[in-house]
Amino acid sequence: MSNHVVDTPMEQDKTSVMITTRLTPEEVVDHRTKSPPRDIEKYPRYDRVEVVFGRIGSSSNVTGYGVMYDYNVGDIVRVHHAGTCDRRSKRRISEMEYWFAKVEEIYVLDDGRESEKPKIWLNVRWFYRAEDMKGYDSSVAKRMKTRELLDSDEKDYITFTSVEGVVDVAHIDEGSGTYEETKDGEDPSMGFFTRWRLEVRTRAGRGTRLVVVGVSLQDACECTCEGCPDQGYDDAAEQRYCDACENWMHVACLRRVAKKVSVEKVKTLFKEGWVDEEMMRSLTRPIARGGVHPTFGNGNEVMKVRQAWKMKKSGVEVGDWDEGVNMYTLWPEDEEVECFRCPQCKKQWV
Repeated sequence: MSNHVVDTPMEQDKTSVMITTRLTPEEVVDHRTKSPPRDIEKYPRYDRVEVVFGRIGSSSNVTGYGVMYDYNVGDIVRVHHAGTCDRRSKRRISEMEYWFAKVEEIYVLDDGRESEKPKIWLNVRWFYRAEDMKGYDSSVAKRMKTRELLDSDEKDYITFTSVEGVVDVAHIDEGSGTYEETKDGEDPSMGFFTRWRLEVRTRAGRGTRLVVVGVSLQDACECTCEGCPDQGYDDAAEQRYCDACENWMHVACLRRVAKKVSVEKVKTLFKEGWVDEEMMRSLTRPIARGGVHPTFGNGNEVMKVRQAWKMKKSGVEVGDWDEGVNMYTLWPEDEEVECFRCPQCKKQWV
């Protein structure tokens, strides 16, 4: 959520709208479940809504405006519910107590007018926390991290008054060795992230059920080694990624089925006169996740170093090759390196 003090309202265009209210954000919050108007789709729909709180002065003599919040289609927002709106309690609400949802559509029912409580409806797609999953699939809940969210196809209408700010959520594609960077450039493993998706499926006469789909526990995140005893990703077990055949494999399995490759052998792949000791050390680090590596793994850092090497090799001027590379995420300095030949493609080292 972005918020700032404004002196005059912005001009309204076809994709955004500004609403003003004399109330403060705290006075507007309302978690109570409401039903949207039956003809809601007839109302104006916008990509962005800006709400100015705490208007000062009368409609004929405006002396200033207070704090402005804005929300956009595509934003992932915190949502208040009964457990977060006890006005008698003064305790601080932890982040994971909120519900989370992605804004799909924005409907404004009091377009362009001053309102005591803005009549704005959001069509959202829900995310599930580990706490929410305990009653549906405990095996999935146990594998989820504290700030992990499961995307879903479950949609609902909520009022603007139940929303409390925007959060940045990174996405992990478990079939890939790299991951999506966060908007603010911070370490995604320290914030919210999502890697699995839920579908709500209806069974005749038996109601609905939630199903983990896409890259799930038993799909591309499983180890591809034959006879692997642990078919599923566990942060405690280190895995390696082959970017040639796009497979993840447990280091424990590689020790059993793959041929070892010495670090000295790997160095010959990058032997150029201008490669110094520090760059060579970085180039010989495989893509890994789990164990001493975070949930996201080190794929992004590894690829930054390899890209810098490719650019220098092709004659492109490169400044500091390690600029923007998190060396600890790439590989902890005191951690030994074991390399293997991929047992799947028989070509790439991992």
